[in-house]
Amino acid sequence: MTTTTLRLTSRGATRARAGHPWVFSNELEGGLRGLADGQVVDLQAPTGGFVARALASPHDLVAARILTWNRREDVLHPAALAGRLRQAESARAMRYPGRRDLRLVNGEGDGLPGLEVDRFGDALLVRLRFPGWGPHLAALQEALVEVFAPAGIWLVDQKNTVSQWYGDCQDEVTIEVDGLHSRVRPGQGPGASYFYDQADLHALVAPWCKGGRVLDAYGFNGAAARRALLAGATSAVVVEKEEAWCELAADSAALDGLTDRLRVFCDEGKRAMQGFANLGERYEVIFLDPPTFARTKKDVKGAVPGHVELHALAMTLLAPGGVLVTSLRGIHVPPDEFERALGQAALDAGRTARVLHRLGPAADHVEAPSVTEARWLQSYVLHVAL
Repeated sequence: MTTTTLRLTSRGATRARAGHPWVFSNELEGGLRGLADGQVVDLQAPTGGFVARALASPHDLVAARILTWNRREDVLHPAALAGRLRQAESARAMRYPGRRDLRLVNGEGDGLPGLEVDRFGDALLVRLRFPGWGPHLAALQEALVEVFAPAGIWLVDQKNTVSQWYGDCQDEVTIEVDGLHSRVRPGQGPGASYFYDQADLHALVAPWCKGGRVLDAYGFNGAAARRALLAGATSAVVVEKEEAWCELAADSAALDGLTDRLRVFCDEGKRAMQGFANLGERYEVIFLDPPTFARTKKDVKGAVPGHVELHALAMTLLAPGGVLVTSLRGIHVPPDEFERALGQAALDAGRTARVLHRLGPAADHVEAPSVTEARWLQSYVLHVAL
């Protein structure tokens, strides 16, 4: 393997030796001038000793992502990539024995930074979150086919452009997650697929839904509501503004015979919730999964009041002693600020809230312990009383 040697700053060397897989542009002496996306680089300490091997991305703030701390390991060889994929598959088998439909690779958590792989039926959906993978797609495809033997592979680039990359890709497939069946359309982009990241959360809360009324706001394909119905909820309402998701929610409900107990409203979440409140509707369980309020650090100041208002509205819709399940997406609003917003929402709604559970993403979305700043999903289960 041909590599280029780059020298780290003292700070960069310290972070890399501590196991952090990201190297920022200001942690490289002299930067990455003249390098191309995906070029393999050996990172040296200021004193000249080998630290790690990485893929370069000269035009990104994260200028290199570390693949290995072992200079003898050729991670980009198909056989070595296959080894990493088998390790990732083995970790999922421990937590979800027998389950096929899930996330198989979650970037840094699986030692393959910037790479995500989901399995939908007999097909894979591969997302490239990092341009450094571009020159190495042939080796990656060979490894994916060897390990997972898919019928087809969809490829999603950083612009969310989807293409058929390998084999025979079906536009629509049916998946099964712990007994819940869902219709997904991976060929129409990540937004038309199924999000596996909250499957564990839905399974945790489902038993509390038995005999109750459930609201699933910002519900995507209604997985939370449908899981609740399988567990014995008397009725469920899904609110989602995207028509494609509403259609998938209805189609998916039919697969498990849930249509008669499920209503789907194509509307903006907050607006629909306000309408339900005006009608005096009440629910025993509410799932609330709003979109990211703060896409940059500059947005945080306005995002927190928005969370207070939205969650106060949700709490007014809960029957006394009900359960509110909510999530914080994104990396800019600190979890402690979000929790304070939940506390303020309870005061504004005249309710008392107790945190029963704090959860990260589902276990197939494994995280690297060293990359704390990339924890993009935190979920909370609250008991809300008068």
